[in-house]
Amino acid sequence: MSPRELRDLPNRPDRAISRCEDRRRREAIRTVESTARANTARARGFDLPDLFKATPRKGGKVAPKYARPESPSLTWPGRGRKLRWVQDSLNAGKSLEYLPI
Repeated sequence: MSPRELRDLPNRPDRAISRCEDRRRREAIRTVESTARANTARARGFDLPDLFKATPRKGGKVAPKYARPESPSLTWPGRGRKLRWVQDSLNAGKSLEYLPI
């Protein structure tokens, strides 16, 4: 049975679904590996594990720019979602210039 058919069963056999998905995942990995070997990845200067190695993320941690006045140990770099204390300060009418480190 396909995963879709198994999900439609009244008892939802999660175990059978996960086994089926694991089997399909292993088949997909085997297909990718055989395709990589067939396309002579090694002849292009790569080994198969090199093709699937995780690459390091670019960037890194950013130094904090803002600190909470009541508790200077709480900081925010100014990137991403605003922390609750930053948003509370902004809602209270203060600006980010009030919060620098």
